[in-house]
Amino acid sequence: MRHLILLVLALVLACSSGATTTVNPPPPPPPSPGPPASVSIVSGDAQSALPNAMLAVKLSVVVKDVSGIALAGIAVLFTVDSGGGSLSATSATTGSDGVAVGGDWTLGGSTGAQVVSAKVGTLSAVKFHAQAFGPAVQTLFANVAVGTGGGTLAYTKAGDPLSGLTITIPAGAYPLSTQFTVVADSTAHVPLPADFTQVGPTLVITNTLGFADSAMTLNMPMQLASDIGVAPFYYDPASGLFEGIPMVDRTTTSATLVTHHFSRDLMAIPGNASVRSSVRASLRLGFGAVKIVWVKTPKNKLVGTFNTGFLPGVDNWEFVNNGDYVSPHGDCEGMSLTEMYYHFFHKLQGEPALYHRYDLTLQNVLDNVQGIRFTGSVQGDYKAKLRTGGDQVQRLIDQGLARGVSVEDLTSTWILMTLKLTGNPVLLAVRGTIGGHALVAYSASSTGSHTDVRFADPNFPVSGRTMSFESGQLTPVTLALSGGDPSDIFTQAYALGVSGEIPIISLFTRFDEFLQQKAGADRYPAQYRVEYYDYLTTTWLPLPPTLTTTDVNLSIRHICPSCPSKTTGGAPDEQVMQIWDGAGARKLSDNGIKQNVLGTTQYYARLSAFTAVDPSKEGFVDAIPFTVIYQPFLLLGLANKKVVGDTNALTAVAGALATPGSTFTWTVSDGTAPVTTTGPNYTYRYTKLGFTTIEVALKDAAGKLIAKAEFSETVGVNVTLSPTPVRASPGTPVTIAALVQGGIPANLAPDISYSWYFADASENSTNVKTPGPAVTYTFASAGTYSVSLIVSYKGLQIATVDQVPVQVKTWPGAWRITALTLTSSPPRSSGFPSQWATAWNSIEPWLDHVVQTPSDGMIFLEDNALFTEHAVYFQVAPPGLGKDAIYYVPGSFVTLLARTSAVQFSHYTSTGDLRSGLIDGEGYYSNVFGPDFVVEDNLIQAQKNGTTMTGTFTVRPYVFGGGRTYSFVAVLVTP
Repeated sequence: MRHLILLVLALVLACSSGATTTVNPPPPPPPSPGPPASVSIVSGDAQSALPNAMLAVKLSVVVKDVSGIALAGIAVLFTVDSGGGSLSATSATTGSDGVAVGGDWTLGGSTGAQVVSAKVGTLSAVKFHAQAFGPAVQTLFANVAVGTGGGTLAYTKAGDPLSGLTITIPAGAYPLSTQFTVVADSTAHVPLPADFTQVGPTLVITNTLGFADSAMTLNMPMQLASDIGVAPFYYDPASGLFEGIPMVDRTTTSATLVTHHFSRDLMAIPGNASVRSSVRASLRLGFGAVKIVWVKTPKNKLVGTFNTGFLPGVDNWEFVNNGDYVSPHGDCEGMSLTEMYYHFFHKLQGEPALYHRYDLTLQNVLDNVQGIRFTGSVQGDYKAKLRTGGDQVQRLIDQGLARGVSVEDLTSTWILMTLKLTGNPVLLAVRGTIGGHALVAYSASSTGSHTDVRFADPNFPVSGRTMSFESGQLTPVTLALSGGDPSDIFTQAYALGVSGEIPIISLFTRFDEFLQQKAGADRYPAQYRVEYYDYLTTTWLPLPPTLTTTDVNLSIRHICPSCPSKTTGGAPDEQVMQIWDGAGARKLSDNGIKQNVLGTTQYYARLSAFTAVDPSKEGFVDAIPFTVIYQPFLLLGLANKKVVGDTNALTAVAGALATPGSTFTWTVSDGTAPVTTTGPNYTYRYTKLGFTTIEVALKDAAGKLIAKAEFSETVGVNVTLSPTPVRASPGTPVTIAALVQGGIPANLAPDISYSWYFADASENSTNVKTPGPAVTYTFASAGTYSVSLIVSYKGLQIATVDQVPVQVKTWPGAWRITALTLTSSPPRSSGFPSQWATAWNSIEPWLDHVVQTPSDGMIFLEDNALFTEHAVYFQVAPPGLGKDAIYYVPGSFVTLLARTSAVQFSHYTSTGDLRSGLIDGEGYYSNVFGPDFVVEDNLIQAQKNGTTMTGTFTVRPYVFGGGRTYSFVAVLVTP
């Protein structure tokens, strides 16, 4: 030992810094215990047994001083206060933990409550309570009949601890009279784990009809301290399993359970084959007797975490609770019930977990149609029953709370006890202002005053969620009635148990239908179909698994003759139709219309229908996978605006659709005879005004219609205004005419309208509609404005002229040419490149013709042969066309020679002033003769002497110079 001390000292010195070490003084000794200040029960309270029987748990207390320090060596005296029982030892001494354990307590020979007190010095005694029950097997009710009007079975016997036990059966709970037998069996041994003890005898109840349509209650007399938790359970001796039964009331002298059945055959016992027997479902045969035990535990033994084998994302459905045709507002109860059913009767039997077991793909939320129908049919089967029962449970709980029952005892304590004892999930209900929601509670943790309950929410299949309780009161939790509904605050929670709320027999039947792909066949529409619109036949046809189409749009609809009428489209029995992607993960269309995608695309048709349950809300009916193979058939043509007389070269793009021997039939809406070609090309000349549609139909060699396509165009006219430019004087009416190329046929004139738009001085637009092509308008003040025109045929716009400038001012006096004489010009200038010689040689003949025959009107001054002193305006046109040649004949040689006032053309200059007798200017030619040859920069020079004007003008090609020069003499007069 000496060496060890030296070694430790050496280590201490080696790790030090060499500085002086300060040694802290040892802590002061703990304070000496004070005298006894409290005595409390540790174990042995609230036991029950037969008279004269020894209780299983010894009585023990703990003694502490005022600081809470356990005291050793303190004497405790135990005394029988009532009942006539005995103690094997009447005193005990506390050990080092402050606990004193008394002797065995043997009950007295009488039935009823018995009490033992434990006392330390002058402190107040603590009391142990026990119940001595009567005969080992005591029949409380024997084949007592309860009619369809319901009733209450009440057991009363003076001195019997079970006096006051009642069973209440509401009116309409059973369709026939049923018989109840209730036996209190004090000999039945129910093995319970540590911390749990049984309260009172085991109740053995037989009922001849099984599951009830309404919730029944059973009130059990018992003595309960506030720090003791209690809960009722079904107990199956064969399997040793417990199943929790929800409570609706608890006092210091009794507790009340609520259930829909008193039958072992209806318990949620894994592998319980009797529930599958159709014979058992007969109303004429009895159901197996069920054992009910009441179990208690100190509430401080419920601190901790208690899990079950149920997990979200493993044991629940993979689809979201969005409701269905049977229950459009949601299937939360049907989903939760069937999840628990599968957990008890399949998962716990070793079968695979439910999540994704029955759907076709992991991503698709639509393909487990049978699963949705299974949950929906269960929801529908028991909607009225379960909702009524749930409302009854809520009403009973509300009544208990109004009497002062602690909500903790009915919900959070019950959940903790049930999960800890059974290890299995339970059904919960929550309520808010918008309604109720069903959940599966699968785990709970408690610190004593705070409890967290983990639950599987049908609206969120992947992960679990949590609700919390403070001293048993639910902390408001945000939930929704269904996956598609808005969230709301839920403020109340209560337990619904398992088989006490689940009609096990019917669930087996529904599950068998589900496995046979016939889930809910009696509740869903018997007749419905999906159709697609076939544009070739202009009819609706049944949608095949694979649809090959050339229609650019996919249009499908859901027809349901057996659904309540709710027309959403063109048929009286048309219901809601949606298109989803092939993975069933994303909605593509709400109305059943989708533009096709080139190639092969997979879709889901989601069928919904409005129901009599709620005519304003749709519910899921089915989801049908299908494939679309889209091969476009297009008709291409020039899409620019056409006028009568124009042609359009059309091409049908058929691709692989055109096979050897195929034909193309072209039909035009103007009434011309159809034309059939063997190739995909067709040229059409427009003959009528208005909207024109050209359709092509592709047929195979056998004449079968393969595809159709069409091309549409509005056919109009070319329009210009006369005079051009438009000039007006303030306050003086001006007449403007619309010059229509080719004119308007007389038979069409009544259907033609002209809408004129004048921008006046205030920049407002004034609309004048005329039946004819001319309009008279008065501009109020001087300025530069505009006029626009829209020409319509039967309301269809066929021509427009946009914002033609109008100069409004006081014009000088105008002159008119009464005679025009042209003299010959010298030979053309030389120096043209050879490539232009041909073009120029073609111009010269008609220029010479103008010189020789000026009376043909080939050279003229303005439209009306009028000019002002500031405006000399010559035009040259080919022979025989007159001055109007500028309006039509694109590509002909029309030349604006010269002009001295402001014009819209570029390349224009002018000098001189006619009032001084001289004019000098350049004109601009705006048309193209040949592909490249442009003639412009035409020169004019003139001199006015009185009423005679003489001068020359030159026509020359742009860039190359030269040209031909002509002399003229014009005789002028005033208007």
